[in-house]
Amino acid sequence: MYLQSITGSTSLIVATLTLMLYTISLHIAAIAGASRQLGVVIFAILHAIPAVGIFTVTSVELALAVKSPTVAISIIVLCFLPTIVTIFQYLHIATPRDLPSVPLAGPTDVPA
Repeated sequence: MYLQSITGSTSLIVATLTLMLYTISLHIAAIAGASRQLGVVIFAILHAIPAVGIFTVTSVELALAVKSPTVAISIIVLCFLPTIVTIFQYLHIATPRDLPSVPLAGPTDVPA
């Protein structure tokens, strides 16, 4: 099997293969329990690396394939619409509606 990017760019092929190997490595590490040893926050950051990389490589390929940045951005937004809606719903539920009013310190609060 021969992997080829849509544009035929060797750099994008190398980036894609590197991200695939890194992602496979992370999954193996996750199965082995690396999140307990590294900590959840660090492991989440390590998972963000391939997500951002794959998003970037895919976006570049898409923009070059459709030959229109506007169409590419529209496709990307439509594809991420479920995620965007879910994040907004989560933030709406997680954000307290009635924030307690905290009195601001004024000149009368300063001891003489």
